[in-house]
Amino acid sequence: MSTTATKVTTTKILAGGDPSVYLPVLSKDFNPVIDDVLDLETRLDTVEAGTFAGVISGTLGTFTAGVSKGTANAVEFTVLTTLTATEIVGTAAGDIGHASGATLVTAPTSSYTLEFVSAVAIYDFATAAYTGGASDLVIAIGSAGAAISGVATMANLLGAAGDKIVYFVPLATVAVPMSVGTAISLRGTAITNPGTAAGVLRVYTTYRKILTGL
Repeated sequence: MSTTATKVTTTKILAGGDPSVYLPVLSKDFNPVIDDVLDLETRLDTVEAGTFAGVISGTLGTFTAGVSKGTANAVEFTVLTTLTATEIVGTAAGDIGHASGATLVTAPTSSYTLEFVSAVAIYDFATAAYTGGASDLVIAIGSAGAAISGVATMANLLGAAGDKIVYFVPLATVAVPMSVGTAISLRGTAITNPGTAAGVLRVYTTYRKILTGL
């Protein structure tokens, strides 16, 4: 951004767009205003340079994709994970049918714990419905895949013969044990492909990454 304001040291400044017309203005009155304008321009130059894209804890900071809001030690994120047909029917690590499920949020370091807030699962149907399963799809956490959400049935999601959207929320229990350094996943009993199912599952997971101080 180029500077648009210039200080004066005389008692006159140019008025309007007519170079032949001048108005008397004392520099002691004019220059403080110009100081403020120049300061504002410097701040705007910083914004244009790309250093600002989000405010965290009331301070100017660099943007992190997916950040919704937060405090110094607890930041809320929303991330998108797309599960392919292979991951939907598979039982290997990273698949829904694995004991730990398909990873939605990667594990943080042991300094942090992840608080599950919600998830929106969007099933984009293609060709045919998946079969099998046991109507026990849940959001889970940790290597053992402990459930931290309610259950989605096959009919309401991957077993449907059309597009579906399911909203997962935390379990309505008095207290849910949490652990440090563990991932959030989607798991369920192994699903099968009748041969032509090609739909994908897009999951938007909202969670808080909390510094435990332990």
